[in-house]
Amino acid sequence: MKVLRKAVLLFLKILNTLTLLGKEAKEIFVITKMTEHVYIAHPSRVSRINSTTTIIVNATYLSVIESQTDLFMAKELIAAIRKKISALPIRYLIFSHYHTDHILGAQAFLQENPSLIIIAQQQAARHIFLYAEDEKISWSETVWQQSVAARDSALSSISEERKNYFSGLSDELGAYSKDIRSSAIILPNLTFYDSLILHDKNADLQLYFLGDGHTQGDIIAMIPQDKVLVTGDLVHDYEPLFWNAHPDSWIEVLEKINVLDFEYFVGGHGDIHIGKDIIHSWLNYMKELKVKTIAAINKGLTLEAFLHEVNPDTFISLQNGYADRIQKFRLSYMNYFTGSLQDAIKAEITDLWKFYEHHLKKD
Repeated sequence: MKVLRKAVLLFLKILNTLTLLGKEAKEIFVITKMTEHVYIAHPSRVSRINSTTTIIVNATYLSVIESQTDLFMAKELIAAIRKKISALPIRYLIFSHYHTDHILGAQAFLQENPSLIIIAQQQAARHIFLYAEDEKISWSETVWQQSVAARDSALSSISEERKNYFSGLSDELGAYSKDIRSSAIILPNLTFYDSLILHDKNADLQLYFLGDGHTQGDIIAMIPQDKVLVTGDLVHDYEPLFWNAHPDSWIEVLEKINVLDFEYFVGGHGDIHIGKDIIHSWLNYMKELKVKTIAAINKGLTLEAFLHEVNPDTFISLQNGYADRIQKFRLSYMNYFTGSLQDAIKAEITDLWKFYEHHLKKD
């Protein structure tokens, strides 16, 4: 539970910005057509942590990858799909992995179609069965604590502007916490280990497990007719997050993804990409993080001493435009970024340190 709480706190650092911008949004979801048969939906400006959903228009039905962060958001997503894409029934819902911001909206899809087939890799499905309820409650409690803290800030604010801001933030986080808690955990009813292919005359959907990565059980999806790849959180518009990761295997998975035949891809968070530049950036950055962390451990440094030395300017992989891209994305989606890239790197190194310190001792 500490791991999930850490993840939620990291994401909550951006919520202040999203809350302010949420009041300006006319629609919660932005729908974008990627190819003839593939669309994406990502949140506009809302004070919630959400994933990017991919929608595939098959011959007589729809397939959806990622169900969103809670029941409320999933209902809004379905409404947007109906308004902007298609009235075809949603037959398949696919979980790219087990993190709750990707699975907690499944109830809304099941309510619309009781015959819904929910697909996940076997390890992901097992994790959802064993731990998702506790993780949901922990997440809800953490968001509620942030709501209480915002309310306290409102009460202690001198200016009316700050008082109104923190009061609004508290209300929105409070509603978010309640929506998380009231969202039912829905288990996958179709699982696979290595691969699963759903054939369709419009757009086949090929699902593959390439190895442990961001979590145990991450999958990718290929729509070969449209040369589209969906990566979940194996690659997306932020930097890699390691709290549930196997970093060595993750690098190997990215190497496998890098040789696949696709023109477009979309990750679990963010927008459409053409080509493989972002995948190359992730590989270079993850490899450099690994090398630097292992070298520091082997030198006998403490984690605290190593973190004191961390500076984005010393990372070769961040000097080729990757760091600028991360910041540009944050600014474009959130108006300003709360927290520095240096803090993000320190958090990533801390997770890697625990992993490699343990595994180096075993070796």
